[in-house]
Amino acid sequence: LRHVGLALDPHTNEERQAKINTICNVTQRFCTGTLQQYSSFNDCQQFLRTQIPYGSYDGADQRNVISYFVPLLPSIHCPHVGPTGGGACTDKTINFYYNQPNFLACAHRQ
Repeated sequence: LRHVGLALDPHTNEERQAKINTICNVTQRFCTGTLQQYSSFNDCQQFLRTQIPYGSYDGADQRNVISYFVPLLPSIHCPHVGPTGGGACTDKTINFYYNQPNFLACAHRQ
């Protein structure tokens, strides 16, 4: 799918904030105990609003808020939605896509 962001990206600040709220609600609910990533809902919101770019679904494999919206399995993905990103999805240069045999390396396989 090319340019999926054109169809799925939020277009207003309210829509962006709603996505951030969803990420923080889910993270606080499911990423608990040793999987905890943020000390509070507000800590999560603050980090997502100020420390990483919002991004686009066109770059959902990059380090941005949108990439935090995608993960589903808490035991695998809680570290990925935390401040460090869990070492999974990272910002990539255009050369990465042409020089890496496995450009979906951040996709987890069980």
